[in-house]
Amino acid sequence: MTLNPHSRFYTDWPIQFAHDIKLVGVINTSPDSYFAPSYAPDVDAAVAAARKHIQEGAHYVEVGGLSG
Repeated sequence: MTLNPHSRFYTDWPIQFAHDIKLVGVINTSPDSYFAPSYAPDVDAAVAAARKHIQEGAHYVEVGGLSG
């Protein structure tokens, strides 16, 4: 897939959607995260992860806290 440099839309998806697709990057701040690669142990790691999500095309970034 190729990200259009002028927007956050992929230009060569194999299927077309009738509506805009929004991508969400997820950052977990709790060590009991169900998905270990999304864990950010401190503020600096969370900010770095958020920047990476945005660079990779995320429209939103969700920061999760303690799992209950």
